[in-house]
This record gives sequence, structure tokens and C-alpha cells, in this order.
Amino acid sequence: MTEILVVEDDLAVSQMLTVLLQRAGYDVTPVPNAAEAWQKVQRGVDLVVLDLGLPDRDGLDLCRDIRNHRPGLPILVVTARTSEQRACRDRCNPRRRCRP
Repeated sequence: MTEILVVEDDLAVSQMLTVLLQRAGYDVTPVPNAAEAWQKVQRGVDLVVLDLGLPDRDGLDLCRDIRNHRPGLPILVVTARTSEQRACRDRCNPRRRCRP
């Protein structure tokens, strides 16, 4: 079964994403911060759903570290903040899609 890691500090958003993905048949592990996310990524997951506004670390920095550690791991960046959307768009390479 596909294991999805949801990295989101907002409990309501995390629960909503977790329930929706579980209903779609995925094995979902929610974590509220970058430290726990990094531990899970090192143990192995199939997809990361990543909020950029995390309490313990910048989500873009975590994204970069995940890319360096597991280059082929898909990462879906989710954020509601316009400034973070611009930052993501600015740091994307031509092979990646960044949409507000």
C-alpha cells in the first residue's frame, strides 16, 4: 500500500487531509513538524504532502533536504500563504510544477 506522509501543523487541515487520503485507500501518517517528518522520510514513505509553514523549521528547507536525501520522492507542497507560494515558484526548476 502507498504510504503518504502528511506534514501539517494545523490539526484541522491535517485531519481533513488524512481522512480524505485514507478514504481513497492510502496509508497515511500525519506529523505536525519538520523533525518528525524527517525521521519518517528516512524510514521510508512513498509521497510527502508538505505544508511550508511549520513551527520548528522552514518547509522549503525541509523540502530541499528531502530532495537531497531522496531525489525521486514526490513532494506535494501545500500552503495558503501567498508569500510562500511565490517562494516555491521562485525555487522550482523547469521540470517541476508550482501552482498557486
